[in-house]
Amino acid sequence: MLAFFAMLLAVVLVASLASSGGQTLSYSDFLGRVDSGSVKAVTIDGDGGVDGTLTHGTSFVTQLPTALNVTGLDQRLQAKNIQITAKKATGNGWGPCWVACFRSCFSAHCSSGSPGGRSTRSAEESVVPVHSAAPRRE
Repeated sequence: MLAFFAMLLAVVLVASLASSGGQTLSYSDFLGRVDSGSVKAVTIDGDGGVDGTLTHGTSFVTQLPTALNVTGLDQRLQAKNIQITAKKATGNGWGPCWVACFRSCFSAHCSSGSPGGRSTRSAEESVVPVHSAAPRRE
């Protein structure tokens, strides 16, 4: 079962990389191309993801370092007459699905109490009393 999930994850990663298109630029390379005037347009999402087009038509992607203070980038882009578009962060929808899937598989495996994922306890042993009464003293 673990092999199945690993294989499925690999397929999803390859598909997402293939669909991103264009070349991936480091943030430093992106800034260099902005300063040299070779960037035509950028679309920046709420998570700092940047999709853009170079002046000769090649598309690119990069990531703004959200942990750093990147103030002034908008002025830098405007100074070079780069078309700027902003969009909300949408995500790809797979994140919550993967988290829920792995969480349920992990909790089912851990709660079974055995390495193979199957419980070795009988139904009577698995029952936990809700209230335990103290022994009576007479």
